[in-house]
Amino acid sequence: MESPNAPNSQWFVVGTLTKNREIAIRDHLIASHLECFVPLTYTTKVVKQQKQRMLVPAISGLIFVKGTLDELKDYFLKSKYQLFLRKSTFSRKKDYLTVNDCEMESFIRLMERAQEKVNFYNPADIKLQKGDKIIVRGGIFDGIEGYVMRIAGKRNKQLVVSIPEVTIAAVTLSPEMLELKERNESVCCNMRSKDVEGDTKRLTELSKRLLFYMPETYRIKDERNLIEKEIRDIYLRLKPMQGVISLLEGRIAMALYLASQGLKEDEDYATKRLLAAIKKIKETSILRLFLMLYHAYFTHDSEAGDKLRLVIGSWDGKYSEAQRRFIEEFDKLFPSTY
Repeated sequence: MESPNAPNSQWFVVGTLTKNREIAIRDHLIASHLECFVPLTYTTKVVKQQKQRMLVPAISGLIFVKGTLDELKDYFLKSKYQLFLRKSTFSRKKDYLTVNDCEMESFIRLMERAQEKVNFYNPADIKLQKGDKIIVRGGIFDGIEGYVMRIAGKRNKQLVVSIPEVTIAAVTLSPEMLELKERNESVCCNMRSKDVEGDTKRLTELSKRLLFYMPETYRIKDERNLIEKEIRDIYLRLKPMQGVISLLEGRIAMALYLASQGLKEDEDYATKRLLAAIKKIKETSILRLFLMLYHAYFTHDSEAGDKLRLVIGSWDGKYSEAQRRFIEEFDKLFPSTY
């Protein structure tokens, strides 16, 4: 596969019919050696009387992918997701929508620096009277190229970066933006969890994403920082909670342990709690095997890994769904044949 910087490589605008899977698609594209970007933003939802901040795609069904046309078409044929190349209305949908490198770079940098303050507009709904093109010097938007203008309904001037026929991203130029990362979050980190099961599930998902699935690329560095912040918030809410039954305590302990490994914080406490949970769960429990698996992986205990491999080998081959999930996770962490 060609490099994203190949001479005939360019940014394409990709749509997806697979609902709420933009982030997973992005990660799979990057793993397939295609440069990819999904604009993200935070939204706040109330779940069981508790506010939760969720990182979600800013524009549903929209993904930017850099590669050659042949690479993208080949990927689409093999992908389990429903993807398509969006076409230009200027050419009456004869040509595929593409974005030049300069515009894409400015758009990405704008999103990385101001995910919580970006407003999006449909190009068909707003007319821009472009003034002088500017490049920002200093502050969090340093180096971004765009236009400074007023938009109807907005009191202050906006820094605008336009992706033709796709979206217009605009952010207010004001002193508070320079301190966006310094602001207090609306969700209080010191409160006890009001949704233990929901927080446990969310913390497990985020921690596994941080540990195993988040691509190491500068383009999502800011996203990584935001996810780490959310993990810390949930960790602090969940830490004082105790499961009333051993299985619930095991799930809480696993979530805390994975979070501590991802953040490299509070590892001694989380490890002790994980080991205590293992002792309380029945030996036949799949959850107990998962706890042992993660502990073996992060302590580099190959002997413990071999024992878990023997457990898998003792199964009769007609695996339950839980056993299949465990085997799949085991193969990722201790790859081998058995």
